[in-house]
Amino acid sequence: MPIQKGLLFVLFCLSIAVSACHKDCFYNARVIKFDTNKCACCGGLVIEVDGKTYQAIKYPESISPEVRNEYPYGVNIKYTLREAGDGCSITDGLINIRSASF
Repeated sequence: MPIQKGLLFVLFCLSIAVSACHKDCFYNARVIKFDTNKCACCGGLVIEVDGKTYQAIKYPESISPEVRNEYPYGVNIKYTLREAGDGCSITDGLINIRSASF
């Protein structure tokens, strides 16, 4: 009987580990505005994810200002943080958005 409980516990832990969000998760985000400033460290979409605000210079066409120009709006995104020192930002950092869905 103790072996069965131990096996169930191991299976439970494995299922949690497999279902956990790693690199390819969509995150709930909110596009706040499009920053039209043209300085070296400005511009792009200003996006809020998990309580932090980021700037995205690279993003899919589906959320480009030419397609969606009413702000704010919610979107699900996959993103990667850009390297520190890769430009400057007045937000919490810079990101590249790999994909987006509504």
